Amino acid sequence: MSRSRYSFFIDKSETKLTMGTYLIEVEGILSINKVQRLPGKLAIDFNGSTLEVAETDIKVMGRVAMTMSKD
Repeated sequence: MSRSRYSFFIDKSETKLTMGTYLIEVEGILSINKVQRLPGKLAIDFNGSTLEVAETDIKVMGRVAMTMSKD
């Protein structure tokens, strides 16, 4: 998956959320976000804004294993 100057390598076997950067699906839209587990919910970073959601509100597609930037 590529987003502007970056390429991401996704480990699709890691779909159990801990704390880290994940490829997630929200309402049918894929995005790469930092996710943190909170008691009973998740905190997702959307470009500097944090949104708290129930774990059932998102689908985890995999964990970002590596990020490469283009010069």
